[in-house]
Amino acid sequence: MKNIFILAIVFISFSTAIFFLIKIICRLNKEKKELTEDLETMSENLKYMYEHAEKISDIKKDRNRINGGINDAETDEEIIDVINSIVTVNNSRVRNDKS
Repeated sequence: MKNIFILAIVFISFSTAIFFLIKIICRLNKEKKELTEDLETMSENLKYMYEHAEKISDIKKDRNRINGGINDAETDEEIIDVINSIVTVNNSRVRNDKS
């Protein structure tokens, strides 16, 4: 009789321990899922920031090229060509941003 009582106590102890371990595992899985979603969001944000930085870099390169073209222009026709170049570059940027 005493052995059955001891076995019952051991069984209850192990059952309680397993219950709490399963509860902890479920909580950790939930936290892992939340962290994974946060990581995906951060990765997407970094991707957009990188694309934005590339666009800014392209704009700065174009601005420097255009400034050089304006400074080097000697006639009105050359200035008009530079302005047409500006319009063409800006139009292509706008079309790419919309798509």
